[in-house]
Amino acid sequence: MSSTGRALIKALWVIMVLLGPLAALELGLRYAVGLGNPILYDNTYAYGYRPVPNQSVARTARKRIRINDRGLRATRDWPAAKDTSQIRLLYLGDSVTYGGSSIDDRETFAEISAADLTKRIGRDVLVGNAGVNGWGPLNILGLIEHEGFWGSDVVVLVAQEADFERTLSHVAETPFWNHKPSFALEELISTNVAYPFSSRRYLPKERFVAAGERDSLERVNLGVFLDIGRRARAAGAKVLMAWHPSRDAVAGEDDRHHAAFIAASSAAGFATLDLYPVLRRDPHPTALYLDPLHLDARGHAIYGATFAESLAALLRSAS
Repeated sequence: MSSTGRALIKALWVIMVLLGPLAALELGLRYAVGLGNPILYDNTYAYGYRPVPNQSVARTARKRIRINDRGLRATRDWPAAKDTSQIRLLYLGDSVTYGGSSIDDRETFAEISAADLTKRIGRDVLVGNAGVNGWGPLNILGLIEHEGFWGSDVVVLVAQEADFERTLSHVAETPFWNHKPSFALEELISTNVAYPFSSRRYLPKERFVAAGERDSLERVNLGVFLDIGRRARAAGAKVLMAWHPSRDAVAGEDDRHHAAFIAASSAAGFATLDLYPVLRRDPHPTALYLDPLHLDARGHAIYGATFAESLAALLRSAS
């Protein structure tokens, strides 16, 4: 073999040694972990951002996430023509409602409640989950001003403590994607290395914002939640206002706006569901959380049954 041939073979071996582990890592991240194919989000003035319609991906542990024709997380599409024999159930909220990529579509409390409610009332329940990661009440208000309630018969608005600190959230503040990454490794580095490292540049707003300004925003956000409920009611929907407690709250330290949200919702004439005592009934309520805010599959199952019971009672009282 010529010296040129030997040099070529040596070069190929070097390339294989260098690129082989990267290729194996790429394949593992893509097919075992589910990276490289994230849910894509839009970027708008109206409501900030939300999932682009018509997506279906398998993410963490092959959990399925489907975004329907209206940009709602749902196992079914939402036809423009309404079936009058059907109940249309719309959930509004943030990442707690959305469920995250570690929860399968059918494990979310939105889907569980719809299946349970169908059995309780003997009518098909079409559910749409409009929860979006990182959203606050101003994002939700922007959405319903832009899109309406899609002819929903019942609207459930899920609030939690972090919502009260949020203004209109924008996609540039998040680790989410508007386009597919070229490689799974790109998503891993961008989301788990670059984004957290970049966040180290920022100090919490409390370092710059006076307490009075923060209190003012929190009062505004409570008013926005109530405004969304009133708009849903004016559109002909039954409304359920629900409070989701943080993990610290079920451990004993109540959320600051818990009581105010429940009291204001009740005073405005809305049906309310306080999920704090629901979780507190569990022998180990903090074990129902994946992190300080989000529920695991068992927590979603508890919520699903609880929502179904409350919604069945709401529908019966209105009939």
